[in-house]
Amino acid sequence: MTVSANMIYDNTNLWIRGGSSNTVGWTWGADGESAYCTDLFTESSPDAPTRIDTHLGMAATDKRYTLTDAELTLAGSVTNDIHFGFRYTVGGVPQMGPSTVIPNGTSGPVSLDLSGLELLAADTQTPWDSQSTFFEFWEPNGSNVDWIAVDSLVINARVRDEPEAFSVSATSVYAGESVKLRWDVLGAEWIFIDLGAENIVTTNSAVGSVDVVQPLGTNTYVLIATNSSGSVTQEVVVVAVEFVGAPAGTLFNDTFDTTDTTDLNTSLSSRQAAGLLTSTYTEQIDANSSIAGNKLGRTATGIVTLDTNFASYLGSQPFTLSFDFFAVTAVNKWTAIHVKNALDVARSASPMQVYFRGDNSVNNLIFLQYGTGGAVDSLLISSNTVATALGSAFSIHDEHNYAFEVSPTDRASGTYDFLVDGVAVAENLPYAFSENIERIIVFTGLNLDARFDNLDITVLGEEIPPVLSISVDHTSSLSFEWGSILDKQYDLESITSLLLTNWTAYNDGVTLYTNIQASGTGTNSLTGVLAPASNAFFRVNEM
Repeated sequence: MTVSANMIYDNTNLWIRGGSSNTVGWTWGADGESAYCTDLFTESSPDAPTRIDTHLGMAATDKRYTLTDAELTLAGSVTNDIHFGFRYTVGGVPQMGPSTVIPNGTSGPVSLDLSGLELLAADTQTPWDSQSTFFEFWEPNGSNVDWIAVDSLVINARVRDEPEAFSVSATSVYAGESVKLRWDVLGAEWIFIDLGAENIVTTNSAVGSVDVVQPLGTNTYVLIATNSSGSVTQEVVVVAVEFVGAPAGTLFNDTFDTTDTTDLNTSLSSRQAAGLLTSTYTEQIDANSSIAGNKLGRTATGIVTLDTNFASYLGSQPFTLSFDFFAVTAVNKWTAIHVKNALDVARSASPMQVYFRGDNSVNNLIFLQYGTGGAVDSLLISSNTVATALGSAFSIHDEHNYAFEVSPTDRASGTYDFLVDGVAVAENLPYAFSENIERIIVFTGLNLDARFDNLDITVLGEEIPPVLSISVDHTSSLSFEWGSILDKQYDLESITSLLLTNWTAYNDGVTLYTNIQASGTGTNSLTGVLAPASNAFFRVNEM
């Protein structure tokens, strides 16, 4: 199409590339994070430069669009240097945006950098008026353009979720834990956040956050944002509940010992008698799971979920999640078990998951997920890796015991070892769930006929520091004895005063007492250790 200077259309919009006055032309890019707009019309009048008006309506609500560039395609060569710029309004006041010069003789594509211009989908929060924007053309002397032919104009943008004005990282937590209050209020000059008990956060930053420890109960936080036009108020509510915890011992155990049935909830009280808790099961798709031969059978693509939430019972104390398993069919299909929480819902988002394939020859026979919920890492384990760790042949079609041995650092994160028949095949894999209030066990799969048995969660007692006994053999030598744990190592350490903290491995001039292997009897002892020349204190450090 051709746009000529001072052309008057009598309020009739002339749309480029098929636009209409009733549409908004944002179109999603293939990457899912970009968009472009072609919903444009031209307008020109005797007292205004040649221009292309742009109705930058939004394609989706709750999105924030950051403009990147405008791609202008000329249908013919310009006959003079022409300025090409972007205009927008804020509160009715025109603003001059980026501009560039189209050199004399240019035809085809011209790009205008719009980096950093941000537009919100919600009309009430637009930093500038999306319906009062236009691109204009003028000559170096400021006069209107005599002639320009435009084939198309495309405006590109990056897209992300529009932040809530006032939000909280979690609405349900345990008492004593922290939540993060976040705010992002366009146009705010002052922010006031009432934390209760006459504690008010005051800031002139329109974007920010604050961590708040949660007392037991329902806690309401109020944000007030102000500027010269007035104020707005918004609140969030956080419920903090008491953490129950669990004593050391069997928290949950299901033997699946019952008559053959397709009802997974048969004989629960007897099957689960060994545990502190019981749980029913829910199948998303029926008839893909059954109990046969006192084992849970998983055959197709259905999802089975334990209905009990174990989060209230698993704190910072170590625990194991274990089960017996074998694959029936020798096919390259899979079945899996993972721990789900309220935010990391999908299997692929869980930082604590294992799936098994039915083909011993594949390198991902056992596939572990770990890391941060929603952005997990993976570890592939082959049958050769397991066989090497066990010191004997291994097949996925033989029944073995598998276990996550979990060492939390807090209620959401820590590390785990993955064991086969009590032997670690992966160690110190970090995990971090996205929230603390839900821990649910889920079975999934894709057409692998497999069997599970003896599903168990056991809370482990905190390890007791070894008690060190010292005796004097005679004036120049000492004997030491302490309780030890199989597979642990110990250093004998000393210090000259308990007011100090720099414990070091003891060296009596003959032997440096480090990396002492546990004896395997539950007790370790040292004799004939030469005494220090002056007073000293001793301890053993377990590793």
